[in-house]
Amino acid sequence: MLQRGTRTYLLKKLIIPVLILLSVIINHQLVYSQVIQEQLGKSVSDPVIFRGETLFYIKTGTGAVTIRERAKAISQRLEKLYNDPFNRLNTISIQSTEDSCDIVAKDIIIISISENDAKAANISKDELARGYIQRLQVAVDQTRNNRDFRDLLFDIFLTILATVILIFSFKLFNFILIKVIYKLRSWKGTVIQPVKVQDFELFTVDRVLDIIIWLIRAIGITLEIALVYLYFTLVFSFFPLTAGIAGNLRNYFINSLTTVLNTFLNFIPDLFFITVVAILIYYIIKLIRAIFAEIGRGRVSIPGFYPEWAEPTSKIVTFLIIAFGLVIILPYIPGWESEAFRALSIFLGVIVSFGSSAAVANIIAGVILTYTRAFRIGDRLKIADTMGDVVERTLLVTRIRTIKSEVISIPNAVVLGSHIVNYSTDAPEEGLILHTSVSISYKVSCKKVEELLIAAAKETEDIKETPTPFVLMTHLCDFYIKYELNAYTDKPTIMQNTYSNLHRNIHDNFNEAGIEIMSPHYTAIRDGNEITIPNKYLPDDYKSSAFKISSTEVFND
Repeated sequence: MLQRGTRTYLLKKLIIPVLILLSVIINHQLVYSQVIQEQLGKSVSDPVIFRGETLFYIKTGTGAVTIRERAKAISQRLEKLYNDPFNRLNTISIQSTEDSCDIVAKDIIIISISENDAKAANISKDELARGYIQRLQVAVDQTRNNRDFRDLLFDIFLTILATVILIFSFKLFNFILIKVIYKLRSWKGTVIQPVKVQDFELFTVDRVLDIIIWLIRAIGITLEIALVYLYFTLVFSFFPLTAGIAGNLRNYFINSLTTVLNTFLNFIPDLFFITVVAILIYYIIKLIRAIFAEIGRGRVSIPGFYPEWAEPTSKIVTFLIIAFGLVIILPYIPGWESEAFRALSIFLGVIVSFGSSAAVANIIAGVILTYTRAFRIGDRLKIADTMGDVVERTLLVTRIRTIKSEVISIPNAVVLGSHIVNYSTDAPEEGLILHTSVSISYKVSCKKVEELLIAAAKETEDIKETPTPFVLMTHLCDFYIKYELNAYTDKPTIMQNTYSNLHRNIHDNFNEAGIEIMSPHYTAIRDGNEITIPNKYLPDDYKSSAFKISSTEVFND
């Protein structure tokens, strides 16, 4: 037998390896149990809990996400959506795609149901989604019905607070508006000035001030309407029964804002194109106007193109360029292809067709008058019964100032349809013939009459010496001969003054020569009557003859 010390030694040597072996075995068993548990966790289901109540179970994971993590994420997502005052799971819908079937609250995905989920439940994706929605809606309704009195009081408190903020905002807006209007009125005549186009006052300072105040008030009313809209959206979201209305109001605003923003963002490339085209057209028009301005001043000449054509041609070309630019730009404007825009275009076209026939006729007549060179600015004209100087010519009307300083506007269609007498066309080079007639007795020598008339013409101011004035014998009437004096002038715009001076000289010359002007002719018993020549032209010994009376015998049967 072994001694006692030897046995103790052997026991110590054996116990340590045995303990190490046992620890290895236990540790391996624990690791193996954990692995088994994880494997089991992948195959079992985990509940989706909402407000302490189990809605359904998740039986499959997605990718690296385990069943438990997926169920927990869905539960947290539901809780977050329910606590959102602008959502609260008011509207839940299904959106089906090729790979999955999504349960969506507004635009937030709560859960995506895959083919694996459907296989685990032994039903289709759509049926599983409908089942989940039904359980979720029941749970949401029960939660809303189980709200306690404290929640209601809290919602009422929030409503009162929102109302107080709204009233305070209205008062603040009104206070700011009054201050701004008061400040604007103090700027009248200093900062705020009337709107003028050259010397014409388009808007007075009072009118400008009224427009600015109206715009500020319109902006204030718009902000107040927006505050009221926000107020009702917020208040409705506090209460479960009206939370759906709040969601709709919020969606109306967000959808409208999103539509406008998306439309604007999509319009940015088109806006850039429109801006480039507009800038290009603007500078082309400036270049064309500069060229035609030089042609109008005579600095640039084009064979067959007269300087007076420059301004109307510039306007026509400018109009055509703008029309061409609109043809390019309009397809890039939002709503160009809409039915409303087309209907509006047709409506405006019909109105223009019926209402502008006279205007179009005047414009066409104006163009024809321009390029036929019927007259120019400053010419002395006679259009029908109107005589005067041309002071303005547009595509619609021609304005004439008469010798009485009356400005008469004549539509171009009337001008084109009337006969036009232009006294100024050839007057500077060839001269305008002024003619007047006198009636002289047969007893007076024709040669003497012609000498007196030509002398009167030469004595008249603004009558040209060359060509020489000449006299025509136009009529041999019963009691007198009618003579016509013709004289040249290069100043047709003062022809009335020239005529007046010419008539004065004719009257004086004939009186000095002792010749009566029988125009109009009249019948008189000359015996005993004084001659019609003024006394200063008569001889000093002149006496009027007495009546001669003779008797007449009357024979009676």
